[in-house]
Parts: sequence; C-alpha cells; structure tokens
Amino acid sequence: PRAVGDGVALRFRKLRARSWHADGLPGGHPEKYGAHSDFARIDKFEQPGFLAAWRDAVAFLGLPSPARVLSLGCHTGAELAALAGDAGPGAHLLGVDHSTSAIAEATRRHPAPPFEFRAHDLAAGLPAGRFDLVIAINVLHSPALDGRGLFRAVVQDALAPGGRVLLGFPNARYRDHRLRVGARPKHAQGPELSQLLGDVMYHRRYLHQHRFRTLATGTSTVLLAGRRLS
Repeated sequence: PRAVGDGVALRFRKLRARSWHADGLPGGHPEKYGAHSDFARIDKFEQPGFLAAWRDAVAFLGLPSPARVLSLGCHTGAELAALAGDAGPGAHLLGVDHSTSAIAEATRRHPAPPFEFRAHDLAAGLPAGRFDLVIAINVLHSPALDGRGLFRAVVQDALAPGGRVLLGFPNARYRDHRLRVGARPKHAQGPELSQLLGDVMYHRRYLHQHRFRTLATGTSTVLLAGRRLS
C-alpha cells in the first residue's frame, strides 16, 4: 500500500494458475525442495494453525529429558529448532534430508550441539540408532519413498523403549505462496481427501496395534502423534 492524497492505493496481482508444486524439478529430485526452492521460503511455524497443532502434539508426547530425536526430511531444521526447548539439556537432535543444499543451510543455522544434520536418502533406509522421538512431517507420502514401509521400520527398528512418533500429512497446497487449505483433487473424478483420511487412519491403526496412544490434530497439515505405552 502507498499513500495517495488522503487515501491509500493498493496493487493487486493475479495468482498464477499453476501451483509451484508442479513446476521446476521433477518429484524425487534431491533439490526439488532444496534450500533455493520456493518451498524454502515457507515457514510452517508462521502459520497459527500449524503452530497450535504442533504445541498440542508435543505436549501430548511428553518428551523425556534429555531426548534423542530424529527428524526425517528435516529440510533446514525448523522442526528440530522448535523442539530444542522441550528436549532438555544434553539432548541429541539429528536431522536427515536428501537435499545437500538444505542440509548445508540447516548446519549454517544450527551449527552447534544439540543439533546434527546429515545428507541421507531415506530410500536407502533409516540412519542407525534408537530414538525417543522420530518426526516425519509431510515426508511419508513422497512418491520417491515406500512411505508405509519406512513408517513400519521406524516403529520396529528406530524407537527406544517408550518411543514416540510425530507424523504430518499435507492437507493444503500453495498457489504462488498463498496457502490453500483442503485436499486438492489428484484427478478430475477422484478427490484426494479420501486418500488423506486413509493414510491417517492406516498409520493410527498400526500404532494402536503396537500399543501406542495417539492424537490426531491440525488442518493444513494433519499431525498424528503417538507415544508407546509402558
């Protein structure tokens, strides 16, 4: 806006018809969501709905102190930075991503312990170790991964006794950089909402079968938090 006499002039710009999700590098390319992509300009923690759901999920999980945390597809480390105060003194916060530019930026932003970042392709499996919490926000649906197989490996192989998971499932798209909440149709005849609900319920049911309590919350990103019963 700019002042014009006693009034204010506003300029409007028509949003592009195409979403940047479909532009640029193909899906599965390591730098499609790298540090220099349009995706990197988005901070989910600036979205009040996501932040409120995140706080509810973290409170439900009740992290031990100190906590060992693994973030799958960590990008530039925002989720681990948001958890630093809850993980306690002496925590270890490990983030992995297949984008080398994102890992370099995460390391630049968080160069010292408790943070550690590694370039790692999840298609090759999980990093070694047992963790009190494994985070995967908007990662398991990637067409480059066997998301359900990766999730089962997390529950069976990557969690410490009493371990926790925090999963995110996208329920929004961006038009330019404007958030459009709601599942978008993949095809003209088939809404994506049923796939979203199916994914959430599959993961929730699997957690219940393995003695987890769960909480589902959120709008633009549906968060599923689970903590294993003693």
